Amino acid sequence: MERAGNPNYYQRLERMADLHHSKNLDYCGPDGWYQGMDNFVQAAAYAGCSVRTVFRVMQGIKLARRRALESSQLAANHESLADTALDLANYQVLESAFADTYDWIDVPLQQMAVRPNLEPV
Repeated sequence: MERAGNPNYYQRLERMADLHHSKNLDYCGPDGWYQGMDNFVQAAAYAGCSVRTVFRVMQGIKLARRRALESSQLAANHESLADTALDLANYQVLESAFADTYDWIDVPLQQMAVRPNLEPV
């Protein structure tokens, strides 16, 4: 199927999927409880905040990185501006996917007495 629009857009989506796959294996392993989002759940439990807050903090870190790269305060030795943009986009998509899958994205995890329901909403 031929897709309308800029082919670079679709290449970036494929790169985002590849990045998500490789980082997911690094952070969560192949058999995570939360469909590849275990690290965000664990971070929320550790910090005593909601999973949405974790996503927002991660996005904030990437935005700060982008501002630093754009203002030439930092050299892009290990993560380019393009990589930072793809990571930011991935965090936004992951937040949306998590919210669509679990209805407890806004609940601070210290309020939960047991492991959250794994069933998608």
